[in-house]
Formats: sequence, structure tokens, C-alpha cells
Amino acid sequence: FGYRWSTDRAQLGLSVFRDRYENFIEYTNLVQSVPGGFRTTATGPVLYSRNYTMPTNAGEVTVKGAELEGRWNVGQGLSVYGAYAYVDSEVTQSNDATTLGKAIALQPQHVASLGSDYTITGGALAGLGFGAGVRFTGAHFGDARNEWETPSYTLFDVSAHYDVSNWRFQLNAQNLADREYVSVCNSAAWCYYGYARTV
Repeated sequence: FGYRWSTDRAQLGLSVFRDRYENFIEYTNLVQSVPGGFRTTATGPVLYSRNYTMPTNAGEVTVKGAELEGRWNVGQGLSVYGAYAYVDSEVTQSNDATTLGKAIALQPQHVASLGSDYTITGGALAGLGFGAGVRFTGAHFGDARNEWETPSYTLFDVSAHYDVSNWRFQLNAQNLADREYVSVCNSAAWCYYGYARTV
């Protein structure tokens, strides 16, 4: 179900969904000892192990949720925009009983963003503009068995742009605060940091 409303100055969109996916492939992280492989530590020899990912046919997954997005052109070159998504997923059939009833990996339940943009419309600086926004990604699991949860994180972005004729020159900076955060963690040995500040 979807609905969209708009005027000269505002747009609003809403969608509600419920989908079912069959033959859904999920990936389970396994740890396997390496025969004959040892390393020496202060407490004695330790058997080497390695992590690997095994694809598993989950059978059937149900995904339901809602998405809301909008934009408001306030006037005098100023606009405000935002979006929010709620996603609830569940494995309903699987060859691996440990994943039944679990959420699918890498899918946050909550994702949101909010931002604004201002462009100078008159004078010598007409066409010059600036933008700023914030992005929120909710906690989510990195593995099919939901054993490893990645914490939520919030990032700030900014931009500067200049419009001339039919061209726009733009400079973007993402993760402005250069926050160190974990983007996904799918086992005790496999956690990944998100992008640092990028320009």
C-alpha cells in the first residue's frame, strides 16, 4: 500500500508493505579448527581456527514494515527533508532450526534521516548553498542466528554547492565528526568499522 501527497511546496510519501520471500539464502558464520596448526602464547600453545561463511537456504522469510518520507520547501531557498523506515523481518521456514523466528542479517529495524538545504537566491552570492543532515541506523544482527548484534549509530553530513547555468558544483563531507563506529559484526572475530570522514 502506498500514498503520495504533494503541493507546490511540500511532498509526503507513505508506504506500508508485507512481503514473503521463498528460497531465501542466508549466510551463517562457522569457526573451524585447523588441524596441526598451533601458535605459541604466554599461556601455552593455542590451536589455530578460521572463520568462514556457509550459505544456507532459509526456506521462507517474511518482511513487513512502513516507510515515510517528506520534503518541505520553506521558501527563500530553504528546504527541509526527512525519511524514516521500520522493517520487521522473520525467518518462518528454514533447514537450520537455530534461525527460525530470527531476523534476517544486516537489516536494521529502524533507519531515519533528517536534513536541510539552503541556497542563496539573490545578490552576488546567488546560487551558493549549504546543506546539513543527520543519519541514524538502528541496531541490527550480523549473522543468521542473531548471536552478534551491531549497536546503533548516528552520523552527521554536510555539503556546499554552487549552481551556475545548468550546472551544479558540490562538495560533500560524510561522517563529519569522524566518528569511529562498528558497521557490522557477524562473529567474535569478524567485526568491521564503518567509513571514517570522507570528503
